[in-house]
Amino acid sequence: EISYYVTSGTDDLPKLTTLVLKRNRIPIVFTNAFSYASLTVLDLSSNLIDTIGKDAFAALDKLQELYLDHNLLTKVDDDCFRFFNHKPDNNFLTLDLSFNKISYISEYAFRGLRNVQINLQSNHLTTITETVFKPIILDSQFFVFLSFSGNNITCDCKILW
Repeated sequence: EISYYVTSGTDDLPKLTTLVLKRNRIPIVFTNAFSYASLTVLDLSSNLIDTIGKDAFAALDKLQELYLDHNLLTKVDDDCFRFFNHKPDNNFLTLDLSFNKISYISEYAFRGLRNVQINLQSNHLTTITETVFKPIILDSQFFVFLSFSGNNITCDCKILW
């Protein structure tokens, strides 16, 4: 069981395409934690992650699947899921944040994400904020899928947008 993941620092494994670190005891994903240029799949599911640093995945230009389901996240801060050179026209991104304890998503948490599938099932969300999700929908050219099932979403005028 891994209980601490040291950041990759440099692209020391240039041909690494899949990294599976699920079912460990990793509590934090640090700022700029991963820099594997060829990585397309990163699985951090079923850990103890409660904090994701700013730009933690920013250098993962080719990332297509990011699994953070079944962790202890309570919020998603600005720029947690920003990718500097991600090319959304060519790649669809699957981001799985299901089965956490997320009750708050910052306005710029998903800044720059386009053509994406975001799974937020079974969290603690009570509203779907326009400023968080509308830019993703408007700027995507091909595909957007957002899943909120299993949350206690309050149906009121706040979600009318």
